[in-house]
Amino acid sequence: MKQDPNPATETDALRQQAEARLREQRVAASRRQSHADNYRLLHELEVHQIELELQNQALLELREQLEQSLEQYTDLYDFAPVGYFTLAGDGTIQEVNLAGAALLGLERARLINRRLGVFIAAETRPTFNAFLERVLVGTAREHCDITLAHDDGALCHLHLEGVAVLSGADRWCHLAAVDITERKRAEAALRDREQSSRRLADELRAERDRFAKIVATVPGGIFSFRLRPDGSDCCPYASPTFKDLYGLPPEDLAESAAPLWAIIHPDDLDQVRASVVASSRTLTPWRDEFRLRRPARREIWVEGHSMPVREPDGSILWHGFLQDITERKRAEEALQESAAIYRAIGESIDYGVWICAPDGRNIYASDSFLKLVGLTQEQCSNFGWGDVLHPDDAERTIAAWKECARTGGVWDIEHRFRGMDGQYHAILARGVPVKNARGEIVCWAGINLDISRLKQTEDALRCSLEEKETLLREVHHRVKNNLAAIIGLLELQREGMTEGPLACQLAELGNRIRSMALVHEMLYQSNNLNRIDFHDYLQTLVAHLRHAFDPEGAIRIEVAAPGVFMDLDTAIPCGLIVNELVINALKYAFPGHRPGLGGSACEISVTAAWDGAAYTLTVADNGVGLPAGLDWATTRTLGLRLVRMLGQHQLGGQLELHGAHGTCFSLQFGSKIR
Repeated sequence: MKQDPNPATETDALRQQAEARLREQRVAASRRQSHADNYRLLHELEVHQIELELQNQALLELREQLEQSLEQYTDLYDFAPVGYFTLAGDGTIQEVNLAGAALLGLERARLINRRLGVFIAAETRPTFNAFLERVLVGTAREHCDITLAHDDGALCHLHLEGVAVLSGADRWCHLAAVDITERKRAEAALRDREQSSRRLADELRAERDRFAKIVATVPGGIFSFRLRPDGSDCCPYASPTFKDLYGLPPEDLAESAAPLWAIIHPDDLDQVRASVVASSRTLTPWRDEFRLRRPARREIWVEGHSMPVREPDGSILWHGFLQDITERKRAEEALQESAAIYRAIGESIDYGVWICAPDGRNIYASDSFLKLVGLTQEQCSNFGWGDVLHPDDAERTIAAWKECARTGGVWDIEHRFRGMDGQYHAILARGVPVKNARGEIVCWAGINLDISRLKQTEDALRCSLEEKETLLREVHHRVKNNLAAIIGLLELQREGMTEGPLACQLAELGNRIRSMALVHEMLYQSNNLNRIDFHDYLQTLVAHLRHAFDPEGAIRIEVAAPGVFMDLDTAIPCGLIVNELVINALKYAFPGHRPGLGGSACEISVTAAWDGAAYTLTVADNGVGLPAGLDWATTRTLGLRLVRMLGQHQLGGQLELHGAHGTCFSLQFGSKIR
């Protein structure tokens, strides 16, 4: 048997035929199946089409509803009374309703992408910025109050509430703005009213306290008294002092004034009732004085003042006060008694006693005065006493008396009256105003004292004093001359000597005597023998010393003692002290006419001052100072010993030395005369 040379090829061909037939079978079967499927698919598509049409109809209806709802919400958004804003993260406006645009005062289209912060007043802009930052970073609802500033200067207060919303990846702010301007105004008005109410309440309390203080300080009781048409009466108000002063609690008088009438003295009761009735009929001010009898206390006098007004129901209401005048009554009685006693005394003494009314008119003059000037009481009362005044005294005396009566001052004057003998008598007139408890002048009382003999004695004493002053001047003059003679003898003695210790001592002694003589010379020339102008004295003394020891003027000496005065016993030792210290400075402080260390010119200063309690006398220089090792407090040098003796012992002062730059002696002591 012959084998196929390629068996695999045959197998592949059979397989391919089988697969082709299978495909044909599948296509025929598929065609039969596709017809049935297409029918079913068509049916399903028709059903789905109907479903889609129904869904589309529903969607159209829903869309219409949504559009209507959106339109409604848009209207609500646009026409809402509250401003709505949508702000980006940088604060720019993305959306705004009509109310919001109206709040900002611009059209809506012009606000988009503009920052809301630019419309906010500067003072509240930080508040808004902080508010926006809190909204954008948080999740809670935030709120704040701000103020808008319009171009016309008007301010609009807004309350803002905002929440954050997501816009893509960004966070935006939905903002509601409510105009609270009227509320702010109402709050401000309410605060003003509250402040006004508090201020009014404070003023009322202050007025009440002030009234209470006034009532407490009034010397008596304040009251209101009502007289009703039926004749009954009461005190609707009585100050608390009524209880203390009159023993009447105010509440006991509110319905009836019977308790007040009950304590009026029986002898004064009819008088008081009559004065009240008279005041009610004429509506004229009521004033009366009467006595009150207080339980378990002494009887007192009171003075009442009040002003009546008629009330609508016909009642008469008085507002006034009662004042205790017991002391004044006693003073008046005492004054009457004193006047009687004074009148009796005036009639029994030789010099004139007088009493004048407050206007200055004389109402009483003692017989001794009337007899002295030859006038009657009637003439004195009509200012007739001016007719007997000396012509040179009349005008000033009468003018001074009228001025004294006007001002209420003390009367104290000297003038001359013509007496019955035709001679003018020197009179010392003195008087004082007599005042009542209220400080009112009741009268003037005084005396006219004949001081003619006193004037004669004064003239004699004046002549004697002038003679003694002349004698004292002569004494000072002679002492000065005697001291000058001694100085002359000393200078004659020096002329016969050569320069040496004795001649120097004689010169120093002469200078000391000259300083004393200068005091006597100035007192002799002074109008006041009790004191000397120490400044002038120092200038004269220093001028002499400069002439004697520094004739070329190489050393400058300054003197300063303005307004300092001394008596004789003080000026002489002070002059000797200045004499010694200035001579020492002129002789030893400036060797070769050169100043001490740091000085530019040779200077000496002499000063004296008075501080109201003590003198301070100072002599200073800017020279080389005292020799090293010299103890000025113990040295036996005559000049310094004399300075210590005069300053510490005779004047009782405290002497100090300061030598930092040159030499400075300072003496402080007390005295009765400046």
